[in-house]
Amino acid sequence: MYTGFAHLLGRFRYAVEHCSNLIQSLEKKAKTIELVCYAVVAKGSMNSPEDVYFLEAFLTGAYVCYSSNFNFAVTQNQPGMDNQLFQIMNALTHWSCNQSKGKLLVSDLQGVSPILTDPQIIDMDPHSWSDGNPSQA
Repeated sequence: MYTGFAHLLGRFRYAVEHCSNLIQSLEKKAKTIELVCYAVVAKGSMNSPEDVYFLEAFLTGAYVCYSSNFNFAVTQNQPGMDNQLFQIMNALTHWSCNQSKGKLLVSDLQGVSPILTDPQIIDMDPHSWSDGNPSQA
């Protein structure tokens, strides 16, 4: 899911960069959005691993929720909220839905300032992505 999101984020940033109607401060802010550094570690055989660990870099600062999978009434007055980033994250979700002709959208955008962690892709095809929020750790 992270690789798919990174691809969509790259396409969104390209679209923003080539948007002539966007004010420069929003374009500049959109360029700062990135996905947290991550790694997948498998113990055992690659074809049949015993254990799989997903690691993310530790982020310091105020953790902000820009969008959610469950509640679309995200408050803008969270500690650490950047209102321009909030607008851009909403635009990213809208753009992903529009570009896919309604087949998917990115959601659950959260993190520390412009560094996003654990983004989700909601797809009309239930087999396109693994379960991004498993009930077991």
